Amino acid sequence: IHPEPNKPNLNLTRIGPRSAARPVNFLLRLKKVLIIALILFVAVFLVRKAAAIFKSPKFSRPFAASKTLKPPRNKTASKVDIAIKEIPKSTPLGLVIRVKRPVMLQLKKDGVILFKRFMQKGAVESITANDYISIQVAKAEAIELILNGKNLGSPCKGAIKNLEITRSGVRIK
Repeated sequence: IHPEPNKPNLNLTRIGPRSAARPVNFLLRLKKVLIIALILFVAVFLVRKAAAIFKSPKFSRPFAASKTLKPPRNKTASKVDIAIKEIPKSTPLGLVIRVKRPVMLQLKKDGVILFKRFMQKGAVESITANDYISIQVAKAEAIELILNGKNLGSPCKGAIKNLEITRSGVRIK
């Protein structure tokens, strides 16, 4: 009289642990991440090496003041003279210093210290003197000199204890 209700078809198969598939996927993803990290590391290393090569002296612009620039012959020689066209007494010495990279700089004008400070990239300093201008710089390649409108470029590479600019020329002591 009472028919049996329809029983739903339940598939009661046993579900195995999924943890066996998970480590394989995790290891594959970890391998991909490590390979990408290694490629990025090598790329950064190569870019830095290339930048160092292009910043080396053989790729830098030569000091444009004159062709009479004489580098020291040995380590004990410390003077470098750069001849420029004689500046008349009636014309003051006008120097513009452009900073290409952050640098520590001390500036004297006619024997009076104007400043000693750290200058940021892009800074420009103008000085007018009657007799001479003296510069001390931690990294000479980080500055560019313009004397009375004539671009002299960067004096040299490394620290300069005394770069003296007079009417007769530029001398590194």
